[in-house]
Amino acid sequence: MAQYIADATNEQEKTLRSFPDGQRNCYTLPTNSSKKYLIRATFTYGNYDGLNSSEKGSLFLFGLHIGVNFWATVNLTNWGSSDTMYKEVITVAPDKFISVCLINLGSGTPFVSTLDLRELDGAMFPFLNLSVSISHLARQRYGSVDDYITRYPTDPFDRFWEAALRYKFPFLNMTTNQDVTKLPGNDDFQVPMPILQKASTISSNFSEFNVSVIFPDNMKNIDNINNIDYRSLELLPIFHFADIGGNNQNRTFDIYNDGNLMFPNYIPPLFRAESTYQSGKFLRKRGLNFTLRKTPSSELQPLINAFEVYSLVHTDNLTTSPDDVDYMKEVKKYYSYTRNWNGDPCSPREYSWQGLACDYANGNKNPRITRINLSASGLIGGLHIAFMKMASLENFNLSNNQLDGPIPDSILQRFKAGQLELSDSSCGIPPTPCTGLYPLEAVLERLEFAGKSAEQEDYSIYEEEAPLHIDIKRFTYAELKLITNNFQSIIGKGGFGTVYHGILENNDEVAVKVLVETSIAESKDFLPEVFNSTKVDRRPSKAIPI
Repeated sequence: MAQYIADATNEQEKTLRSFPDGQRNCYTLPTNSSKKYLIRATFTYGNYDGLNSSEKGSLFLFGLHIGVNFWATVNLTNWGSSDTMYKEVITVAPDKFISVCLINLGSGTPFVSTLDLRELDGAMFPFLNLSVSISHLARQRYGSVDDYITRYPTDPFDRFWEAALRYKFPFLNMTTNQDVTKLPGNDDFQVPMPILQKASTISSNFSEFNVSVIFPDNMKNIDNINNIDYRSLELLPIFHFADIGGNNQNRTFDIYNDGNLMFPNYIPPLFRAESTYQSGKFLRKRGLNFTLRKTPSSELQPLINAFEVYSLVHTDNLTTSPDDVDYMKEVKKYYSYTRNWNGDPCSPREYSWQGLACDYANGNKNPRITRINLSASGLIGGLHIAFMKMASLENFNLSNNQLDGPIPDSILQRFKAGQLELSDSSCGIPPTPCTGLYPLEAVLERLEFAGKSAEQEDYSIYEEEAPLHIDIKRFTYAELKLITNNFQSIIGKGGFGTVYHGILENNDEVAVKVLVETSIAESKDFLPEVFNSTKVDRRPSKAIPI
């Protein structure tokens, strides 16, 4: 990457990670619940793939999500390959992590150069909550500055403050070495003092000037992507003022947005910082042009020290039930599952995890996972307990895997009560059994009678001896349903479960016992009973009990 971006201003911009596979790929950032964070992603293409995607004229863009909601579009169409674009969002952490997802929109491979997480002071941005996040559109500082971007350590929260570059007539730049203090109760944004010690004003021959947010030409391409148009954003402008003129002359001005008066007769405090904004009120269907106009009674022209604009991030999508999220993460970790499961399992709907189905019926509640299909997924081991904890699970398919061990009573009881479907077999679609799982796979033995041996040997011994018992055959659950006519005829009950009457294809009668105990120790006693019963004398008979 470095060979393409030799002049990059930041070493981190010389590397990137791209995501050619999958519609959604996510990073999970550790957070503290209910804390406020600034998240910034940077993008320096650098023609790393040799395709010249950013400069050849065709669309090159992809999406960003914060959690399960749209944050921004990264539009690099006609963007210099060595230039860096960045996106910021300020949000409240809903849990112990926040997901940042890159969305493939079919117009170029998503990539990211850096991803920063900065915790903010809890008193900052007081209007933020779990339902309100804001996306950065502009953050400018005024006056004469040496660097285009001011960040840490000047700003302890590492915000990017871009120079407004108002250096030509009729603009005049102001600087002071005097401390600029904060007004009591007005430190919602904690603007660094070096930024407040500089300002821009205008020549006395003029009475007003504009503060505007200029979007690059490629923003026009957003109109057809996710139905986002910057003119329809809900905007929150924030003005930062401190009169550093050093005299007692009157400075009063009005602030307008597209000709609409926002703040009349505003007087910036002398050597004190004040942030002016409409708390909790976002501008709708407004442009991004603001005018500071001197009032007739004012002796001095308007000034400005810093300016920010944010847009509201809509949180229309609800996250999957936290319990279900935790259970699915346990499943993924337990089976070392490599499928592209990223971000939230159910939300947004169009990016839900492959193999899952979710219930969105109650629009004001978190979606719940109702179906899981992990057939032929290379799963090895036992049935993870997370499956049993998912209260909304109605159907799961684990066929064509290498699973073993007991199926707990909780699963069986839900199945018998009609609360859980097992896709016509113990673990999936017939005729393939879920190898090694019991009791939904039963062992049938051709015996005249059966009796439990007084000898109680360890189950591992029977596991080794099993190949010697050539009479033993395993049946899938689907086959057992057919043999027992859907378990209609009960012929007995024992310590391990219920015994059902059945008829094989050759018309031999059999008895099928289904284990219902949850204890692993009791489950191990069941197979010794089966294997011991194979050691008794065998005589022709049509009754074959287990």
